[in-house]
Amino acid sequence: MKCLSQSSTIDQRPLALMIPLDTTDFLNCTQTTEHNYMYWYLQRGGRGLELIAYNILDQEPSYENVIGEGRFVMTRTGKTTQLEIKSVTKENEGVYFCATSAAQ
Repeated sequence: MKCLSQSSTIDQRPLALMIPLDTTDFLNCTQTTEHNYMYWYLQRGGRGLELIAYNILDQEPSYENVIGEGRFVMTRTGKTTQLEIKSVTKENEGVYFCATSAAQ
């Protein structure tokens, strides 16, 4: 998935992913800008976006207590972030989105 916004491009891979239950897999996202903030969101079953985690450059990621803590691991190196989805359950089903911003 590629998203364009204010001369920024986000490349999220893989485009589609089916993960067997109780296994672990990864999503990757790269930005073309120098935005300090990178985010991962999940949209489940027609609901709104839920923030999983976000990262400010060179700091540890912050996780949302409701959804992100323990089930997801966000890592970041420069312009690239990775989301590890651990021990997949049916609750992890949905559409995942990566986003960036210059400021929160």
